[in-house]
Amino acid sequence: LVDVVAIGFVDGSTGFATAFREILQRIESAGFSVSASRSWGKTLSPAGGDLDDSARNMQSCIARWTAAPRSGPVELVFLPLHRLPRHARQDRYRIAIAEFEAQDVPSAYATRLNAFDEIWSPSEAGAEALQRSGVTTAIRWMPHGVDTDVFLPGSRDEESLWITTTGLRVLTVAIFEPRKGYDVLLRAAMSSLGPDDDLLLAGHRTTPGRIRELAATFPSKRGFTPEQIIVAPLELPRRDIARLYRTADVFALPTRGEGDGLPLREALAS
Repeated sequence: LVDVVAIGFVDGSTGFATAFREILQRIESAGFSVSASRSWGKTLSPAGGDLDDSARNMQSCIARWTAAPRSGPVELVFLPLHRLPRHARQDRYRIAIAEFEAQDVPSAYATRLNAFDEIWSPSEAGAEALQRSGVTTAIRWMPHGVDTDVFLPGSRDEESLWITTTGLRVLTVAIFEPRKGYDVLLRAAMSSLGPDDDLLLAGHRTTPGRIRELAATFPSKRGFTPEQIIVAPLELPRRDIARLYRTADVFALPTRGEGDGLPLREALAS
């Protein structure tokens, strides 16, 4: 028997998985035992297979969690709202980590959340949206955390990762989907950046070809070209993601819906 049964993404490099792993590690450090399942995510394997000490430690945690028995008195669920279980369980105290990146939550999701005993919301705005939409379960505000031993200020001159120009560097860390406002970002880059600048994108579900093709649909006003856009895989070792932040002069995330986004906090810490 373990103390906490975790249901959610624990593998991979998405914001969901990164945040959930950090939460589970903190629960363990407080003296509780954890079990989790790989069924919701893919294996944590940074690009190139280059694991730093932090990634090796995290792989060890995942192996320990997934080997533990799947029974315990507390259930902690961190999933998109449409994947939340529909029915309540009476044999566990159930906590949902929940956020909906819009002003209102569909009633079906509110009904699912009301089947939980407690909700943790990463943002105050997200908590208000839940309450406004008919969620009556007790809500605690619990912001995401960032490891400031990894994400910390530094000199751009010390971090040579993908630096090809001497001008302004703009960085975005986000999955490639309409909600993240990539069209707005690329339109702004083509109209505002010059021939000595670059735009660095680290994200899922994208390729340099797709990004440059979209960028080419917007007029260049100061000499910036789509070829100056650098696309890095988000499946980098965490130390290299932290280095990317330190190479940047500006962090930009023109998102159309965000609660307490992890990249925003990583950028602030850097």
